[in-house]
Amino acid sequence: MRDLFIYHKIELKEDTLTAQVKVNHEHCIFDGHFPEQSILPGVCTIFLIKNCLNKVLNKQFHLKQIKQVKYTKMIIPQQERELTLALKLVQEEEFLKVRGKVLDQDNIAIKFTAFYN
Repeated sequence: MRDLFIYHKIELKEDTLTAQVKVNHEHCIFDGHFPEQSILPGVCTIFLIKNCLNKVLNKQFHLKQIKQVKYTKMIIPQQERELTLALKLVQEEEFLKVRGKVLDQDNIAIKFTAFYN
């Protein structure tokens, strides 16, 4: 999934990670998902979250468990919009609990809770 996302801004303030990211609508992943109407695959948003964690915390995280994920809106890459991530990070024993949302414009596209180590 190299070059799928263009990271504009990623920052961590206390226990909150925020990021501004654009989707590369010309990426080859959209040739098969779907050619007539491209939609960002849900697994790519999980990948995006992990990448933002890796970048801001300078560590290679591994997804341990997705406790909850709810896709509420399709992300259509041709619309040239920027995605906003708002993530709350809580260290729980050996896991990092991440709770948050991905917004497309001001509309929630994904809500989730997951554990990383």
